[in-house]
Amino acid sequence: MSGGSKEGLKPTLGLFDATAISVGAIIGAGIFVVTGIVAGLAGPASVLSMVLAALVSLLTALSFARAPP
Repeated sequence: MSGGSKEGLKPTLGLFDATAISVGAIIGAGIFVVTGIVAGLAGPASVLSMVLAALVSLLTALSFARAPP
């Protein structure tokens, strides 16, 4: 950077982008907190509950991803 030129990153985040990042961070942190609480209460059964939740999520995703008639 010589000659006084301003090269670099420009701020391009709008209100929606900043809000989406904030909400994503809050939800992401909440998932880890809930997982820790469940691990303390359910112990080894928490792995089984995660597998069951993943299976339900997979079936829900497949039902939404079906081809239109």
